Amino acid sequence: MAMIVIGLAACCAACSSAVAAIHPSQDANVPPGGVEVLREITRIANEVANARSYFADDLRPILVEASYSQEDGVLYFDFDERLGREAGYTGVTDLTTYMEEDLEDVLRKLSGLNRISYRFGGHDTGWWLDHPTM
Repeated sequence: MAMIVIGLAACCAACSSAVAAIHPSQDANVPPGGVEVLREITRIANEVANARSYFADDLRPILVEASYSQEDGVLYFDFDERLGREAGYTGVTDLTTYMEEDLEDVLRKLSGLNRISYRFGGHDTGWWLDHPTM
């Protein structure tokens, strides 16, 4: 499976300065410009996530890692586990809506993109709804 993963190694509260860490899989067939596009997606996603508070308790700084499975055409956004208890609720919906709006032009650069999947500490929303106290 060709997968590229980009996350932020360091992030200040406003995400005004961040260092991207790139971890392409060993056998990844990275499309031309793919790493740069994911770096831009990750930067924008983290800026949106940290631009304001989306939750009753301010959970910033929020870390978002983006990965793309070219084989499946799925762009994954993995938020840190602290947001898991918020999965499926208004704050996460607002956050992901703002992310998608700000990323609209950049997402067109991912060839074969079929869908976006959001995860929290590696688990999808359904898992968190079944485990609300985790």
